[in-house]
Amino acid sequence: TGHGGDGGNATASTTSINANADESTNVNVSYARSYATGGTGGYAQGTSSNNTSGTGGSGGDASTVTAASSTHADAVGHVQAYGTATGGTGGSVYYAEDTTAGAGGNAVSTSTAESAGNQYTYANDHARGGAGGHIYYAGSTGTGGAGGNAESNTSATQTGDSATITQTATAYADADGGAGGQGYGADHSGGDGGSATGSAVVTGKGTGGASAQLVATGGTGGAGHEGADGGVGGSVNLADKVSGSNDQGLLTLTQTATGGAGGQSDGGTTGAGGSAASTLSGANGDGDVTVTVNATGGKGGAGLGSSAGANGGTVGDLAGTGTSTGDGTVTVNVSGTGGAGGNAVDGTAGSGASVAITDGASGSTEGSLYLHQTAKG
Repeated sequence: TGHGGDGGNATASTTSINANADESTNVNVSYARSYATGGTGGYAQGTSSNNTSGTGGSGGDASTVTAASSTHADAVGHVQAYGTATGGTGGSVYYAEDTTAGAGGNAVSTSTAESAGNQYTYANDHARGGAGGHIYYAGSTGTGGAGGNAESNTSATQTGDSATITQTATAYADADGGAGGQGYGADHSGGDGGSATGSAVVTGKGTGGASAQLVATGGTGGAGHEGADGGVGGSVNLADKVSGSNDQGLLTLTQTATGGAGGQSDGGTTGAGGSAASTLSGANGDGDVTVTVNATGGKGGAGLGSSAGANGGTVGDLAGTGTSTGDGTVTVNVSGTGGAGGNAVDGTAGSGASVAITDGASGSTEGSLYLHQTAKG
């Protein structure tokens, strides 16, 4: 019985440091970009008359480290860093017998941007877990590969004199867990969706404002065919993963967690939607700050044939706090949405998840305070 080999790992690292500037205009640009994609796992294959118990190979892991900086104190222009890491796809199995497809590769990416002058400073980072491999063809029996996990980290920093800086600083991170692969046959299932996490940090100096945002989404569970269960959607739990400061302007912090959808099933148990939790506290000295916290449960898997639809993913801890030690304006937005229940054909549809928020938004300041809460079942 042959087995698929694992995909190769991939690593990319890019650093851009610019200490110079145009003599007449002081324009200074520092730009860095990195991509890394893990290799696809090898497949295993039987025949229609001789199924294989071989396994699919795991997808390769991927990692990137990207850094852009400008060290010229009088520079204008921009500093930008972009990184993307994508885990490899797990190997599939064709004409399978009681085996497992390969798991998707994990992805970890980090991007940083730093400027010493009056420069637009932007770091944009993405990490995507690889998809799990599939079990293929009617009559097969096997479990789909799990989706890979994803972690995206980013930071944007202005180090210059706040009296001269008018440009913005932005840090954006996006992590997506990989989707699980499809499974076949009773006592088997689709693969579970991968998890997602990360961080975003911003240090601003200017009147243009500073913002940091993290968006993390769990992977979708794989489908189950011919009596196999659906895979469970990936869950996301974020606690104070976003932070920052800004000497002069508005500081905006946003943290969003979304559970992955559960996998459908025909004749088995459908996959539950992934849960989501998000809590965040933000402060900006005596300045203005806006804190936004979102959490959405994943949709339950759909029931085909006689299978019932799965319940939607729940919303766990959900809270946001903003603080100004002076008379800064503080705005806090908290939103929670329960996962929708899965549809069904002949079975019973799944239930949507309920959401209750009590004093989830809070803050303190000597200035204006705006608190907003939204709950959706």
